[in-house]
Amino acid sequence: MSRDRLQDGPSYSDVMEWHSDLCADIAASTFTHPWESLATDDFDIAARAKTFDTLKQKLVREDWMTLNQVQDLAGVRVDGDFSLRQQTAFAHEIVHHFAGAAGKVKDLRESPHSGYRAVHVWLRLPAGRVEVQIRTRGQSAWANAYEQLADTVGRQIRYGEDHEDPSVQEIVEYLHAESASLAALENALQELLDIGDGVDRAMELHTDRVATKIAELANRMEDFQCKLEIQPPATNAEE
Repeated sequence: MSRDRLQDGPSYSDVMEWHSDLCADIAASTFTHPWESLATDDFDIAARAKTFDTLKQKLVREDWMTLNQVQDLAGVRVDGDFSLRQQTAFAHEIVHHFAGAAGKVKDLRESPHSGYRAVHVWLRLPAGRVEVQIRTRGQSAWANAYEQLADTVGRQIRYGEDHEDPSVQEIVEYLHAESASLAALENALQELLDIGDGVDRAMELHTDRVATKIAELANRMEDFQCKLEIQPPATNAEE
């Protein structure tokens, strides 16, 4: 029996082809759907099925897990110009659109995995499970750099293990610090955006009130002019 076939079940290739088609469908729908939570359509999207090697490593690392419990056999990644609040709203909108109650949002921003920050959406669909990763541009740039380092020095750094080489571990810790700095900057930016939204709302409310007062004043002036026009002419008392 080949290593990619389990008894009379489908081969690994068949399973991966199925999940590859599934995540491609989700990616295409995500790309074309008019999302209300996004102010821009400037985002990149990619889809992939998990490779045999990474799947095997995951099952060895988490030996309690069975194949049908692996959430990210089909994976979709969305990187875009999102604020943190848009990122959160987008994730919940994806859950509602694709899965409803059969979906879950997993926020990895406050409790990152080895510095990795993102918002993940877990979809449990009739056709299978799909994981949608939603990242800001900054989170994406950091994750790509860290992934490249892991491919070079060993993927154990992705799972919180210290590297045996002190010089490599120093780089790992530097990237972890950079992740924390990025998170602080993104939170500060969100606070500024919230302040701006508050000012805009206040200005809009104030403008509406002023416009209403002006309209009321204009109506009173029109009424006053009408009253002047219907006043009888003054009479000469000496006549």
